[in-house]
Amino acid sequence: MPPLPARAAAFIDRHGKVLRFITSGGTAAAVHFAVLILLVEVFAVYAVTSSVIAFLVAFAFSFILQKLWTFRNFNREAAGRQAVIYFAIAGTNFFINAGLMFLFIEYLALPYLIAQVLTSGLIAIESYFLYQHVVFKESVPVPPV
Repeated sequence: MPPLPARAAAFIDRHGKVLRFITSGGTAAAVHFAVLILLVEVFAVYAVTSSVIAFLVAFAFSFILQKLWTFRNFNREAAGRQAVIYFAIAGTNFFINAGLMFLFIEYLALPYLIAQVLTSGLIAIESYFLYQHVVFKESVPVPPV
């Protein structure tokens, strides 16, 4: 495979963590939908129950990807505490999502899909900084192979 052009390589070097964050989040969302559809359509599990299970599976998947791949945090001793904080942020984001959706739809009269895109973008920005500076701030170098 030929090397990346210099501009593309420089872009990835400069923005790699953000690109990994977006990729991890998108992958976790895909896992959520895949598990939801599998449980409802193949195993005939009640949709609300399936949604909760899918959320938990996607949460675990997202936490592991963000911790190990996006933020390169290999501190095993901190993993439990980090997972609790990560879950608290996810729960808080649930309420922020509802509040912003209400604000954008009811007060700014935005269509719901545009409101959700804006809300998701704002939450993603907030989450990135919280994950980087609170949840995964301390890192341990990868042990040599």
